[in-house]
Amino acid sequence: MLAITLYALALRDQQPIPEVTLSRILVPLLDRDDFLAQAKVLSAAGHDLDTDTAAGSDTGEDPVAQQWKWLLRTWDPQETPGARWDGMTRGIARGLADPAIDVLHSWARGAVEVPLVAQRGGLAHRTTVEVTTGPHAGVVGHVEVAVFERAADDRHDLAPGPPARYGVNLGSDHGFRIELIAAEHISVIESHPA
Repeated sequence: MLAITLYALALRDQQPIPEVTLSRILVPLLDRDDFLAQAKVLSAAGHDLDTDTAAGSDTGEDPVAQQWKWLLRTWDPQETPGARWDGMTRGIARGLADPAIDVLHSWARGAVEVPLVAQRGGLAHRTTVEVTTGPHAGVVGHVEVAVFERAADDRHDLAPGPPARYGVNLGSDHGFRIELIAAEHISVIESHPA
């Protein structure tokens, strides 16, 4: 997912891959539809993504089309391990028939989000915080996810600065429910290293 995203962004923005910023990489990983929208860029660059995603279907020699097919196809969980997922490892979610785009989405997002949070001075995953205002004032929990806002002037990028909100796990007294809390309404109790 990361390779496809980097390549598509470099094509769209007409810049070398090393110059694509973390904030721009995260945007297509925010949800499934944002990721799938990259198909337009890849197709415009000459990659035939309208290939059958069934096992054994031909995508020719195009590695981009091959990877796209692998990300979108479903899998027979009863198949032998060597044949399952075309022999490529999928150690997480063993036995699931779901496409890699669904199984690996949160992993790919996290691979970009964690360094972006650190780069922008945000709160790391598992940081212990206290909610300071609102219906959950006084509750101590842990940061589970950072929520960045999109840039007002560029829908392909995030607004500058640290995350605007955090998904805070409110703990066992609240059924481990995760609530989105504005960054200014939480106080750090114990930092967690990034």
